[in-house]
Amino acid sequence: MRSRVLATKPPLPNGKSCFEGRPGAEMDDFDFDGAHAELSKKYGEVDHKEVLSHVMYPAVYAEYKQAQQSYGDVSTLPTNRFLQPM
Repeated sequence: MRSRVLATKPPLPNGKSCFEGRPGAEMDDFDFDGAHAELSKKYGEVDHKEVLSHVMYPAVYAEYKQAQQSYGDVSTLPTNRFLQPM
């Protein structure tokens, strides 16, 4: 069944019919130091957890930083209280 499904799909950008190996192995390395410098320039000093948050969820991280700038430290709020006014 797998062969029949893959036969109908167009080839991937790398010319292969499917990925082999671990996911992301063919992607370029991410510049975490550059992202840290960019975020520190934009928001002030940030830690490695914030850099990872930005990398995985850039729009959510930007929204969080905007709320933090508007309302102060919102990290102690439970999620349902933070989202309820929306």
